[in-house]
Amino acid sequence: MSGSYIKNPLKAGNLIIVNGHLYDPLENIDIVNGWIIVENGKIRDIGAGHRAFSCDYPIVDAQGSLVCPGFTDIHVHLRQPGGEHKATIESETNAALAGGYTHVLAMPNTSPPPDSVENLDLITPLLEKNALCRVSVCAAASIGRNGVKSVDYQELIQKGIKVFSDDGDCLEDETLLSAMLEKSAETGVTFSDHCEIRALSGKNPVNQGNVAVKLGLRGQKESSETVAAAKGIMLSYETGGHYHIQHISSSKTIELVRWAKARGLNVSCEVTPHHLIMSETDVLTHGTIAKCAPPLRTEHDRRQLISALEDGIIEYIATDHAPHDLKSKNTDMTSASFGIAAIETAVPLLLKLVHAGDISMKTLISCLTRGSYLLGCEKRLLPGSVGDFTIVDPDREWMFSGNRYSMGKNNPFSGTLFKGCIIYTIIDGIVRYEFTC
Repeated sequence: MSGSYIKNPLKAGNLIIVNGHLYDPLENIDIVNGWIIVENGKIRDIGAGHRAFSCDYPIVDAQGSLVCPGFTDIHVHLRQPGGEHKATIESETNAALAGGYTHVLAMPNTSPPPDSVENLDLITPLLEKNALCRVSVCAAASIGRNGVKSVDYQELIQKGIKVFSDDGDCLEDETLLSAMLEKSAETGVTFSDHCEIRALSGKNPVNQGNVAVKLGLRGQKESSETVAAAKGIMLSYETGGHYHIQHISSSKTIELVRWAKARGLNVSCEVTPHHLIMSETDVLTHGTIAKCAPPLRTEHDRRQLISALEDGIIEYIATDHAPHDLKSKNTDMTSASFGIAAIETAVPLLLKLVHAGDISMKTLISCLTRGSYLLGCEKRLLPGSVGDFTIVDPDREWMFSGNRYSMGKNNPFSGTLFKGCIIYTIIDGIVRYEFTC
C-alpha cells in the first residue's frame, strides 16, 4: 500500500466471512449468501452457498448483511499536527472505522502543511504511530497553502503522493493552477480544488438567499463556486489534467461538470452526505452546527445533487469530516468555524436516500468504494485483492446519540433514529471495528 499508513501494522490476518451478501458493483459482483476466505491479509477465494472450510480461521458471520470492499473517504480532516485541541489522528481514524471506512485521504490543512518532503516526513511518523485505518496524505499544491508559489510536485510524487490540494483555499492563481494540471496530465496525479473565489464568497456563513435574509446575515454567492469550477474545467480542457471538484453544492456547478463530461474531459467531483440530506433551511434549526463550506444551499440544489449522483455525474461521496472543539461552534454564526464532523454518520445518512428511493444501493456503494481507485490501492471482492471490507446492515435500527469516537461533537444528527448501520470494518483480514449498541 504505497503512500498509506496504519498504526503498528498487525501481521496480516486470516479470516472467513460467511452468510454475507457479497456486493461490489464496480466489479459486477452480487452474490447472495456468499463467503470469503482471507489468508495473510489477501482474499484467497470467494463463493456462494454453504460449504465446509478446511482451514481453521476465525469466522465472521455477516448474517445476510452487505459485504463490500472497504469504503474509502477522499476528504477527511485529521487536524494533527497543529490542531490537536480539535482532533488527533488516532481519534479521527477511530471514528472512520466506526463509520465503515478502511482508508481515508487526509487533507493538508495541518500545521505545518505537507508542502515539502521535509514537512511530509514530519507527518509520516505520526501516521505510522497513531493511524487506526489506512491513511493517504493529500499534499498541498502551494507553499503554505497561500496560493503564491507551487510546491515541488515531482519530489512529493516520488514520495507516493497521489492527490494535491490547497484544501480550504481555492487555488485562484491561473498560472499556478495551469501548472498543477499540466503536472497532473504528465504524471496521473489529481488536483482536488476547494472551489471558492473569496472575493465572491466573502467567507460569509450561509448561502445567499431567504435564510440569510431571515437571519440578517450576508450570504455567500453561488458564483463563488461556479466561477472557480468553470476556470478549473477550462484549464483541464487545455492541459488534459485531472481536475477534481470538492464538496460540490450548486446545481449550476453540476451543469458545468455535465458539460465537461459530455466532452470527455478529465473532470470529476464529490458530494458530502450533509449536502445531500440538508438544505439552507436546516441552519434555522441547527445553527452553527450546520455551518459548513460550501454552505448548505437551496432545496432545489439538494435535489439536483441527488439526481446528479444517481446519473453518474457525481462519482464520489466524501464526508469532508471536519471535527471542531465546541468553543469554536458555540458562538455567533459569523464567528463560528465552518464544518461538520460527519464520518460516523455518513453511511446511515446516505441509506436514508436509498430507503426513500432517491438513489440505488448500487450508486451508494459505488460512490463509497471508488475512492480506492483514485488513491491507487483498489479494493475489490476478487481473489488476490487486499482483505479490506465494510459490512453493512441496511435495515438495522439504532439511535445515534452523538459522535462516540471523534473528538469533534459538531454533528447535527444527534438524537436521530437511523435505519442501517456498520456491522464490521475489517482491514487486512483483521476486524478493526464491530458494532455495539
